[in-house]
Amino acid sequence: MVSAVSRFISTLVDICLLRAGPQQLPHSSSVLALCLIPYFALGVAIAKLSIPYFEPVIFAAFDTGLMLLFVWFMLSFKGYYSRFNQTAIALAGSGVLLGLVAWVLLSWQASVVGAEQNLTVPSLLLLFHLVWNLAVISGIVRHAISISVSWAWGVTLSYFFLYMIMIRLIAVVFSQG
Repeated sequence: MVSAVSRFISTLVDICLLRAGPQQLPHSSSVLALCLIPYFALGVAIAKLSIPYFEPVIFAAFDTGLMLLFVWFMLSFKGYYSRFNQTAIALAGSGVLLGLVAWVLLSWQASVVGAEQNLTVPSLLLLFHLVWNLAVISGIVRHAISISVSWAWGVTLSYFFLYMIMIRLIAVVFSQG
């Protein structure tokens, strides 16, 4: 049991380091559920730190739902429905690992803001983290739907920009309500 968990976490780390793809993960719906729980919880924690105009639970639900919708839509475009669990596990699992890093960086940034110190280092690290996160998503997309690196980046950036637009639209609704 312990070796299976450590092997699973090791595969997620390899995905985050762009050395593995979702095809190396289990197909299990149970594993998907076990990945979505910390993904959602971390989304709540990050929203509390970084998005003041959102109810954190609503943000985390939106984020989780949009990620799953993205996976379904992307895979259905090529007819690869059988890859749903592995792709969603890869995105949620890598999202947890990278989200923990983001949470640490956002906590650091929040403490610097409170102390009125220089924000340059945490802000640059967050920018690097964003680019790396997009690279990881792009790698997962590339493996999931068997496309070139450039097309995977195109799909990833499209998802990112649509995600940001939707966040902004929802923020407008919440700020008025």
